[in-house]
Amino acid sequence: MLAYRASKAGENGLMVALNELYVKDSPTAVTTRGGEAAPKLHRVVSVHPGFVATGLGLETATGDFKDAASYAAVKPSWGAISVEDGTDTLLWTVAAADGIVKSGGFYYQRTLHSM
Repeated sequence: MLAYRASKAGENGLMVALNELYVKDSPTAVTTRGGEAAPKLHRVVSVHPGFVATGLGLETATGDFKDAASYAAVKPSWGAISVEDGTDTLLWTVAAADGIVKSGGFYYQRTLHSM
């Protein structure tokens, strides 16, 4: 779990850096090697879908699982949510109207958890 948690921390750090460099309201000036202004993005966010019932993790799972589908099928009994519910916040952040989702934010279940 240490490597997984470190990768998530790195992802969030990357999101913060991209927000500072490329979002249109950022005071940081970014230029390309040619001196032209880099394109400004609308928003940059990080989304945590939660514990989702997928086959991810099968290679390290203990138990009698034949394949990824059988592993994913048992995950709801461990508290996992459906793939559809797991993608809800991601799609919401993409489709939300201006001002609803804050650029540079970390979202879980449509809720801002940090900036």
